[in-house]
Amino acid sequence: MLLFIESAGFDPANPGPSPNATDPVGGLNQMSSTNLASLGLTRPVWLTLSAAQQLPVIFRFWQGLSKTFAGGVFPSDGPHLLALNFLPASYQTSGAATNPAAVLAGKAGPYASDYASNLWYDPDGTGAITPLTIAKRFALQDQANPARWQILRAGIAAAVGRQNLSPPSVAAGPPPRTTGGGGGAVAVLVAAGLAVWAHVKGWV
Repeated sequence: MLLFIESAGFDPANPGPSPNATDPVGGLNQMSSTNLASLGLTRPVWLTLSAAQQLPVIFRFWQGLSKTFAGGVFPSDGPHLLALNFLPASYQTSGAATNPAAVLAGKAGPYASDYASNLWYDPDGTGAITPLTIAKRFALQDQANPARWQILRAGIAAAVGRQNLSPPSVAAGPPPRTTGGGGGAVAVLVAAGLAVWAHVKGWV
């Protein structure tokens, strides 16, 4: 759901809310221009890539964030992943990985401007954005269009099922190891994202 919310409908060309900002964002996960530069990409190029092209880059980026700001543990749910994607440094210093009530950004403090420009993630007007308030926004989105998320969940379940039914590799030696604590989950989610792309095209 994170990518659907961030890009307003799984739109890889979404330019973000403030294209003229100092560090504009864009794409499926609203990646900042600074982060794109660190990956050897520019924003104009990024916005021309398809969802299938952006997804592997995004998940590699998230694995890097997990390694640097979450102790190498890939977030276990969408709200925590969005929190890490939103403000990774605050995610780390606030202890949000283990405390869903941790304040990522609030009306006051070093991330006040981030709070002010993302009030949508504080649907009850608590004065703070936390993994819990993000989860509330996810729940509201679920309620607003349940059929959409049922299709998404079905696509993910099908991708997970295919992953679990895949025969073991016959190549010599042990299977490749994953890093960051979420490699397997990343592969499944990438597959799921691609599996439901045809459905998504009918939603936007």
